[in-house]
This record gives sequence, structure tokens and C-alpha cells, in this order.
Amino acid sequence: MSQNHNHNRGQIERRRGGQQQVCVAVVVPVYNSAATLEELVRRLKTSLETFTEDYEIILVDDRGPQPVWPIIHAAGEADTRVKGVRLSRNFGQHAAITAGLNVACADWYVVMDCDLQDVPEDIPKLYQHAVQGGFDSVVAMRDAQDVRKRRKLGSFLFNKSLEHLADIPASSKIGNFRIFNEPMARAFRMYPEKMRLFPALMSHLGFNVGQLTLVRPDRVEGKSSYTFKKLFQLAFDGIISNTIRPMYYLAGFGFFVAIFAIFVAFFFVYRKLVYGIEMEGWTSLMTALMFMGGIQIFVISFVGIYVGKVFFEVKDRPVFIVSETRNVSTV
Repeated sequence: MSQNHNHNRGQIERRRGGQQQVCVAVVVPVYNSAATLEELVRRLKTSLETFTEDYEIILVDDRGPQPVWPIIHAAGEADTRVKGVRLSRNFGQHAAITAGLNVACADWYVVMDCDLQDVPEDIPKLYQHAVQGGFDSVVAMRDAQDVRKRRKLGSFLFNKSLEHLADIPASSKIGNFRIFNEPMARAFRMYPEKMRLFPALMSHLGFNVGQLTLVRPDRVEGKSSYTFKKLFQLAFDGIISNTIRPMYYLAGFGFFVAIFAIFVAFFFVYRKLVYGIEMEGWTSLMTALMFMGGIQIFVISFVGIYVGKVFFEVKDRPVFIVSETRNVSTV
């Protein structure tokens, strides 16, 4: 780990040591959802105050197309418990979550989406389940009917790819919505990698994790920004950053092709020696050569992607850059 990264982490720990620790901190990455953001803040306050007034709400502006920072700024001006973090550009949802967790200081943390499909009124249920069950974290699970209604090809392939290739527990029932305690948050902050997938990192931490099935309502406004292309890229990055299993599959495929080529060679030698049949068919030969050439290029490119990802990791660039804040002293 670089000296720069250790220095930044030391700043965070010193700041955290001098910052008042609240009971619950809610971290919300905000991308669009300008039409529902005020309602989200209002409902979060009402929900949290059913079991504590010692809370903070951290809204992270991930620089979407809609202007949400004025709304965040106004909410923070009206209530200092609402904190705003504005990133310098769009770094992605999972980087925005990291930014929010670096600002938050609490006994318990809640991470949720901003589109009101993660219901603020469910936070007391998650908190109660965690405390009464003795869990370090409780993950919100979507009910089976909701999963059937929302199942799409992109989400299905995304989850199956992560589950099989990266050994990451992935399901259409699981999203970002969850509650977890300070030891888990502290462990999460220790992960320095730049390619971040929040649910994958949280599952990698271990600890005592419970589940609670909740009903997820329809989207109030707009539609999901996760297109098939974005889901594919997210799944690909999640696989590359969490496992080398695809390389084993490629090695196995190469071994199979080599064994097959040996048997084919023996077959033609046998035909030549026993029956005197010459090998014919330049078309089939060229097809085989082109096929093998394509496979070689594919494998080399795949290895190159791994090397490229390592290249970006060792550059140790920051996961996010903050341009301005509201009710936050330092980041």
C-alpha cells in the first residue's frame, strides 16, 4: 500500500476519532432522482426518529444528469444532521457509497438507493432485527413475487456470472439496502481496491450476517440507469477484481484443444499408414488455423485485461474526489 494511501487513511482515522459518533448513519448515493429527493429526506427523518434522534443522513451527489446538489444543500441548511458530499464527477454508485462511509461516523450504518424502492420506513425493521438477533449486519431481501415481477435478462446474467465465476453470493433478491455495525464499516474502509462492488466487498468481510425479507415497491420516478451494457461491465469488473477462475477455464479449454489436436493427428497418420489415404481439404485446414488463431487472440486479450486492471490498481489513484461538502468538516 502506498505512503499516500496510508496518509489519507490516517487523516480519516484522526478525523473519525474527533468526530461525535451517532447512533445511525444513512448513506445514500444520489444519481438523478431530483424529483423524489426531498420526499426521501423527509421520510428518512420520520422513520429514524421512531427509534432515535441521534442520526445523520449523508447524501452523496454522484454528478448525474439532474441537478441534485441544490436540493442537498438546502436540506443540509435546514437540518445539520443532513450532510452533503458532492463528487467532482461521476465515479459510480459504489465509489459514492465509499465516499459516504468515509464521512459517516456511527454505531450503525444503513446503505440504500435514492429512488424510494428501498423504503425508508423499513430501516427500523432492519435495526430491530440486527439488535435483537445479535447480527453484525442485516441484508434486505426482496420477496419472491417482487423478484419474479422484476426479473430481466441483464440482471439474471449479472447475478449468475458473479455467483459462478467470482464466488460472490449474488441474487435478484439482494441489493445494496442493508444495515451493519461500526466493526464492519471499519473493515470495509480497509479495502483499497479501485474496482469496487459494494455487495461483493461486504460479503467478503464475513461477520455474522442476517437477512430480512421486505417488499420493494415500484419505482416512483424515472427508470434504472443500469442498462444491459452497464450491468455487463459491472459484472465483468466484479469477476476480474474478485477471482482468476476464468483463467483456469481458459487453461482447461486450451488443454482440451491440445489433446483433441493430438487425437486428430493420430487419426490422419493412421489413415495414411493403413489405408494410404492422403490428408485432403485445404478449406478445413485453413478453417482450423483461423479458429485456433482466434482462440489465441482471445486468450491473450483476456490475460491483457487482467494485466491492465492490475496496472490501474497499482497507480493508486483515488476511488473518488470530493469537490464540495455540506455540514462536513473534512473528508
